[in-house]
Amino acid sequence: MSVAFGFELIPDSAEVHGLSMGHMTVLVGDRCVSSKDKNQPMMIFVTLSELLDAAIRVFRGGRATVTGTDSSFEIGFDCTCDIVTLSDRRSIIGKASRIEVVEAIWTETQRFVSEYWEHFSRVDPTSAAAFDDLSLSMRRFTEEVHLK
Repeated sequence: MSVAFGFELIPDSAEVHGLSMGHMTVLVGDRCVSSKDKNQPMMIFVTLSELLDAAIRVFRGGRATVTGTDSSFEIGFDCTCDIVTLSDRRSIIGKASRIEVVEAIWTETQRFVSEYWEHFSRVDPTSAAAFDDLSLSMRRFTEEVHLK
């Protein structure tokens, strides 16, 4: 079954910063859940760092839950053998292969981050910390997850 992730920024100011709000969408087969539909925006860059850390656990065959920072939007991952069951707080969204899930997270993270990386304000300490955390999570992901 196909799986895709989507991230988008809510334009709340002229400056992209570490606490910028955004939305996450998860599509598995024909089922879709989104923080946008539930009006649950999250601190998207902080949440992406947590999502990458969760992707590492999923890659290793484990479980993970990611709750959007400053949001109640939640995605769960439960890996059994090489199949991952994705769920939100209420129900199963669908199942996909472990590699498909990890690749989908990484592909969309790269697209999203590259779109905003050079505009990311590093002036204030909070933004700098979020930038550092995301950079570290991306580095850790590439070191620990070996995708073709």
